[in-house]
Amino acid sequence: FRAAICSQPQGWKALRFASLNVRKDTALCQEAVKQNVAAIEYIPSDVRHNGTFLSLYLSIALQKLNTKAENKFESDFNKALRSGAQPRKGVGMQNVKNVKTERVVPLAAVCVQCGSRCVLASVGFYNTATKTATGDLRYPGVKVKTGESPYDAAARLCKTRLAPWAEFVEVETASFDAKEEEDISHSTGLPSRYLRTIFRGHMEPTVSWASKVKFVPCRLPGALGGGKISSTQMSLATRYRRAQRFTLPPLPPEIFAFKQDLKNEEVILYAWLPDWEFEHLRYTAQGKALVRFWVESGDFSVLHSDLPRCFAPSLASPERPLALSPAKRTV
Repeated sequence: FRAAICSQPQGWKALRFASLNVRKDTALCQEAVKQNVAAIEYIPSDVRHNGTFLSLYLSIALQKLNTKAENKFESDFNKALRSGAQPRKGVGMQNVKNVKTERVVPLAAVCVQCGSRCVLASVGFYNTATKTATGDLRYPGVKVKTGESPYDAAARLCKTRLAPWAEFVEVETASFDAKEEEDISHSTGLPSRYLRTIFRGHMEPTVSWASKVKFVPCRLPGALGGGKISSTQMSLATRYRRAQRFTLPPLPPEIFAFKQDLKNEEVILYAWLPDWEFEHLRYTAQGKALVRFWVESGDFSVLHSDLPRCFAPSLASPERPLALSPAKRTV
């Protein structure tokens, strides 16, 4: 099997008929995956989940995606110059325009679960220089550096962006999801393809995590004290009650930022969300609009030591209740 896999271009297919001991040979499996990434299906799950093969798969995928497309105009023109003849009339620059340029970004994210229901979500960021907030819901993540495995990038995420909770977060090495998404990059404005590896992390609900963060009050009417509601008071029933009775947007969850990030120009905002609510807010147009509305309604003066506090509720038109008859207002 070793001779067949290493010497033949289609030798990776022999891994399917090999014994379990042969398929657990890490060096042999890596050689098969280099020939064709489809060979990863024949590798035992305990060997496949060590992060090495996933990193190898991502590097091969990046090489294929970043391979320069054949420029027919350039090849025909060079061929004509070498032969001393003139390029044929059919050669034109319109062939160059068909070459698609795409930016591929490998990412590693961690889905931190606290207890049995809530997960940590990055709901956006706040720019302290321009004093503007932008809503963008996703799992906390970082880019995978060259030569770095996705698991190493996830560990680096916990030690840097989630540093105050690093000792309390336990990341699973054998439990991850791989997703491919296409979006416009906020930093470059280019169409990008994101290869996102999401690892599962756990944190005990008894950890006093609130002492490491700074909460952002909500300025929406209906929040007690102008939005100064604690997590014990702001339940899902409280948040979504007015959405059912008055057809208003539901109140946001507690949005907070790590105290270590307050000195940065761009402060990442976080919130605890149930699994089902994260899926709705992340992958639906209504959910994305609601996240942007929540983030823009925050009182970010608490993140500035030189600005006065402002807890006055915002009376924007989306927050005004519909006119209801007295009969419908009775309880």
